[in-house]
Order: sequence, then C-alpha cells, then structure tokens
Amino acid sequence: MKFNPKTLIKDFIIFSGLGCVAGAGVGFFIFLRLGFPKESQYMIGYIFGLFVVSGLKFGISIWVLRAVASILLQLWIPGFVRVFLLFQEHGLGSWRKSHSSFGETTTRLMP
Repeated sequence: MKFNPKTLIKDFIIFSGLGCVAGAGVGFFIFLRLGFPKESQYMIGYIFGLFVVSGLKFGISIWVLRAVASILLQLWIPGFVRVFLLFQEHGLGSWRKSHSSFGETTTRLMP
C-alpha cells in the first residue's frame, strides 16, 4: 500500500468537520440545559465557539492517531508476514496439530 496524500487530506477534512459538529452539538445541548447566560447575550457566541474549537481539536487528534496507527501497521505487517513465512519454511511454526482418538497430540509439518 502506498502513501496517498489525497486520502490523507480528505480524512483530515472529514474528521475536522465531524469534530466541529460534535462540539457544536455538545454546546447546543449544554445551552439548552443551562439556558441563556445572565451576564451578556454576546457570551452565547463565545461559549458556542469554545465548544466548536474544542470539537475541532478533538477531531484533529483522532485523525492524527488514526494516521499514525495506519502508517505503523503498513510498516509492521510486511515484517510480521516475512517472519511468519520464514518460520513456516523452516518448519518452526507449524501450528497444525491433529488429535488422535487416544488424546495424544502429534504435529504435522506443512508440505
């Protein structure tokens, strides 16, 4: 699998947008529960903006974790497959076991 910057940018935009929507939703439900601020009507926009920005930060952090995990998996999986094939080639990793009717366990090497 090769690195594709278009999907990375598309995922960034999707995760950022989902984070903003989640933050706006949390802010909206808190606003419904607590009501209007008593000090000033301008505080509504400020508080709503804080929730949107925190949701954006959450979406970006989830995107970074997902990107790092996918890159590490792309690097590690071929190494694991290579080691597994070496074990199979030398007969060290045969996990196939057949059980006889007397409960004895014998190991068969793969052909």
